[in-house]
Amino acid sequence: MVAMASLTAADDKQPEDVVTLKNGDRITGKIKGMTQGQLALDTDHLGTLNIAWVHIQGIAGTEVFEVESEAGDTYVGSIRPSEQKGKILIVEGDKTTELDQAQVVRIVPIKKRFWGRIDGAVSLGYSYTKSSNVSQLSFNGAAAYRSQRHMTDLTLATSVTVQEVADTTSRVSLVGAHTRFLEHDWLAQTDATFGQNQELGFDAQVLLGGGGGDSSSGPTATGSRFSAD
Repeated sequence: MVAMASLTAADDKQPEDVVTLKNGDRITGKIKGMTQGQLALDTDHLGTLNIAWVHIQGIAGTEVFEVESEAGDTYVGSIRPSEQKGKILIVEGDKTTELDQAQVVRIVPIKKRFWGRIDGAVSLGYSYTKSSNVSQLSFNGAAAYRSQRHMTDLTLATSVTVQEVADTTSRVSLVGAHTRFLEHDWLAQTDATFGQNQELGFDAQVLLGGGGGDSSSGPTATGSRFSAD
């Protein structure tokens, strides 16, 4: 029974990433990302290390990452060391891309589990002006979901203003966008915006749009808008 429990624990342990420094040292852990020339590596015994990108000789990441080059091109896949000095490999299925390591400016891990792929934030605020007896309650929230081929963003901003000498008014802005990453650095995007602003005199306004383009330059969008009072 003890041997079986030990084997199960070993099988459940996720494989670690390996970073090889130019002085020959090898450090294992989980790559948290790279930006501004610093690679963040989460280790079991040393905590999170920030390693200068220029000091890294090779890197092997078992998870799926989004890698951005200096030219603005993005690649998705696991990271493998190359036999060529100063280069890394991005492996996605049966496709392998070799990049100059010095040209890499950003690495972002794409998590496998659904809830792990969601990032978000919320804020709640309240203000009161005694001289004019005006109070305002506001709520703001944002959420982003990223998978290997899809990205969805949702933002909400709303406020309610209560005044003694005027009617209570509200303002709502809800924006959603979905991006589908295609082959050869192309993408397609759709977005929708719902707005309400009683101070400006409209109860509902909707903007729908969509577009496509090269991921390095961003999509070219088209759209239409209609409102209802």
